[in-house]
Amino acid sequence: MKELYLFHGDLGSGKTTAIQHLRSSSNKFQNAPVIENELASENIDEDKLGDNVYDISGLCICCSTGNELQDALDKAYQHSEDERIILETTGAANIINVLKRALVDPEFKDKYNIASSIHVIGLQDNLDLEKKRSEILVSDVVILNKKDLVDQETINKYKKQVKSIKNNIEICVTENSRIHEETITEDSSLDDYLAEAVAESRDTEHELDRYEVIENMDFSSEEEFRNRINEVLKEFRIARMKGSVNIGEDKRFVEYSSGKLRIEDENPGSDKMVVIGDDNVYEAVQRIQKT
Repeated sequence: MKELYLFHGDLGSGKTTAIQHLRSSSNKFQNAPVIENELASENIDEDKLGDNVYDISGLCICCSTGNELQDALDKAYQHSEDERIILETTGAANIINVLKRALVDPEFKDKYNIASSIHVIGLQDNLDLEKKRSEILVSDVVILNKKDLVDQETINKYKKQVKSIKNNIEICVTENSRIHEETITEDSSLDDYLAEAVAESRDTEHELDRYEVIENMDFSSEEEFRNRINEVLKEFRIARMKGSVNIGEDKRFVEYSSGKLRIEDENPGSDKMVVIGDDNVYEAVQRIQKT
């Protein structure tokens, strides 16, 4: 039997970066295979996670009508010698639906034990944690990430709110998702809270689950790119942008989430950028690309 570690949370909260840090800083998780679900058909994060990644792209496993999740879990079980498997859901997923899909598989409990459920929350002002109640109930660890975006008073308020929902939960406050092996519990309480979480869960349709892929975008300067993005954000709902942009003669890595746009010098490893938003994301992308 293998130990399954679930990472879930909103788009851009820092799940992939948390897994990346965990695998690079821990001997226990160093070779752990990752089943990564991406809403977009292009997986921009695959290069970051390195080897041993089982990719499910172009859909959300919480509401897909296919057997993609079961197939990926079976492949990881059959082909990996490591005892630990990490499952990262897309940020649009309802973790309760993911659990229900996994647990109805008659072979799941013969192959896997859920060791820990980790909920990553990207900190920002005016978060409504009551809307995350069901996710917190089925979590063993809550990572309050991006502490640089809020003050200590706000962090303390959110920690208190998390504890009011589930008292016996570990809370870790991070910047850049820098978690370590000691953060991850190994004796999940998920089964004790699943029925309550199912009752609390809001089984609503995704609000931000449309995406477009842009290739080879060119801008003369960082200022031009930032101005263009700010124009688009005033008119359209964008949850997430991630990938590559050509600025001047350099290819730059770009990421937008939680209201913050980052432009870095690191090699993106791809010429594409994924933009995730609502039904108007196609129009938003056309505006980004305007000449």
